[in-house]
Amino acid sequence: MEKVAARVCALFKIEKAELVQRSRLNNISKGRELLVYWSNKELGISGREVASYLGISSAAICKKIRLGEKLAREGKYKLNS
Repeated sequence: MEKVAARVCALFKIEKAELVQRSRLNNISKGRELLVYWSNKELGISGREVASYLGISSAAICKKIRLGEKLAREGKYKLNS
């Protein structure tokens, strides 16, 4: 998951520490959504493990997966680019 976090940080120009902080700032929030989507759907990491990494609830993971998928599709973001 560390490589995914590094990729997200590079895309959104944020620090890794910002991903795990509670924040609703646009870039940080979008970064978390993409991190959750890629970690879960692209790499098969369990939602529970991703939730633990980010310090959020498992219920929040489901919502972030949907938002991350939409963001990846609309922004044409790829994990391996």
